[in-house]
Order: sequence, then structure tokens, then C-alpha cells
Amino acid sequence: NYQKVTNAIQEAIDYLGMTEGTLLLQNPMAIGVAKNIKYNKFVFDAIDNWLYHPQMPNKELIKENYEYVDKNADLIMTVSEALMKTFPNNPNIHWIPNGVDVDYFAKAKKNFEEGRKVIGYVGKIQDRVDFELVEECLKKFPEEKFIFLGPIYSQADVVNKLQSQYSNIEFSGDVHYSELPEAMKEFDIAIIPHKIDQFTESMNPLKLYEYLAAGKPVVTTGVAGTSAISPYVYIAEENKMFVNNLKNVMVDVSSFSADEIIKSIPDVCQWDNRKNEMLKLFNEM
Repeated sequence: NYQKVTNAIQEAIDYLGMTEGTLLLQNPMAIGVAKNIKYNKFVFDAIDNWLYHPQMPNKELIKENYEYVDKNADLIMTVSEALMKTFPNNPNIHWIPNGVDVDYFAKAKKNFEEGRKVIGYVGKIQDRVDFELVEECLKKFPEEKFIFLGPIYSQADVVNKLQSQYSNIEFSGDVHYSELPEAMKEFDIAIIPHKIDQFTESMNPLKLYEYLAAGKPVVTTGVAGTSAISPYVYIAEENKMFVNNLKNVMVDVSSFSADEIIKSIPDVCQWDNRKNEMLKLFNEM
């Protein structure tokens, strides 16, 4: 909504001579741009439902902006099926889940061996992570190593407590995307210990696809977007089942093939195919 910002964007558009511009937004806090610059078509790409984001203030403004999108967008794409309900009146709304560039994660492959296992998580450390479940796993598997890669956005007190009480957990901080495949190579098993709530139901965990592309079996809670992807995704509906799934995968993983895990990713989840779905919608619009 800052006029200086929208003026600068408009000046750049004019300088480039763009007369048939399509405005693509993902941030529901940035709808002021849609109201203040000239464009031919307006596309909104909804990633997560910010109305339920625990770190997001000013929910009334987000609600107002979602209503603006619902009324004015020429095309809406959502990352999860549940998100479509946020825009009940728009006639051109489509669900396109995440995808992955498999080749990008080739450096993360490893040969699985017997012995101590490394269980890894990649992502922002915030309220969606169920650290009560994580602590259950730390107690159950004291000989295994748990690594969390990602910036700590919330729950810092819980992170500090776990690090002080358990020697088998490590928080490595943010990892640049260019270094992520190499950092994930140490993992034997990848996990998604997320709470199941309205926020996580609006998501489609990109990390799931990246884990598989890295050749890692995945143990996850039953959040949206994790089913019917690969036989190497082990879904738990409650904590006890998550712990048991993790135990079973630890036993079996030495017989797994990273290449077979990668091959299990459906073609539709390849980034090139997702990209083509989007471009088809743009062209139809």
C-alpha cells in the first residue's frame, strides 16, 4: 500500500514498454499493488492460508484482501484443494500442487548403510512443527541423530530446551537453497512432524517432493498433500503411529535404493509439468 513502491513498479513497467502486462501476486498483504498499477490481467497464486498463519498479524486486512482477490482476479491458482474454499465466488480458480526439479537434488543421494541413522527436517522452524512429537522421537531413539535445517521463526524457547536436554538433536540454522542438496545428503530419513490444523491443511508441503527427489524415505503426520504421492511416504494419523513408522523405516532403510525412491515420484509432480499446467491456464486466460 506504500505509494512510493507502487509508483516505482509502474515507472519500471512504463520504462520497459509493457502494455499487455499480467500482474502475478502471491502475497495477500501486497494487494495494494493490484489497486494502484495498470495491468491487463490479474493472477493470484495462493500459497498457504494466511488467515490461519500463527505469526501473521492483522487478520482483518488479510480477509479484506482475499475478498478483493476473489472478486477481481482473472485467474486464481491454489497450492492445496482446501485453499479453494477461501475464494468461493471466483469462476476461474484452479488447484495446482507443488512440484520439484528432480535433477536439482541429485547431489543429495547416498547409499543407505547399517548403523546410526540421521533423521532430517528442512524448513522454517515455526508453530507448525510439533515439538512434543519431536521430543517423543528423541526419547525413543536416543542413539539416532536428528538434524533440523532452517531459520528459527518461533518456538525459540522450545528449541533451546531441546538442545540443552538432548544430545541427539541439532539445529543448523538457515541453509541457502544452492547448498540444500549437499546439506541433505547426510539424511537417511526425512520427516514432516507438523501439527494438523487449519493452517497446515491449507498447505502442500514442498519439502515432501524435495525429500523424495533427494532419494530419502519420508515419515510424516497426516497433513494435506502427503497422500498418494509415493510408497516411500509413511503417513501417521497420531503420534504413536509416527514413532512406529519411524522405527520401521529405520529397520528397512538399509535395503532401500535412493534411485527407486526418486523414480517413485509421479510425473505430474515434476516441475516442468506443473509449470506447463500454469502456462496453459495463462494462455487460456
